[in-house]
Amino acid sequence: MTAFDVLKSKLLADPAVKTAYDALEGEYEALRLKLTGEAAEARQKPQEGPEDDSGSPGA
Repeated sequence: MTAFDVLKSKLLADPAVKTAYDALEGEYEALRLKLTGEAAEARQKPQEGPEDDSGSPGA
């Protein structure tokens, strides 16, 4: 068990802390999905270089 896990366990033993922690679960999950979804989209898109708006090849 890591030091973080020990501290988290001690803090969550307090009913007021546990209630507040549980209340944030929905917001955390929504944000996690948004961030990981955007990260997955960025990995799927090909890398694009600077656009050439000259309209003619070799210009």
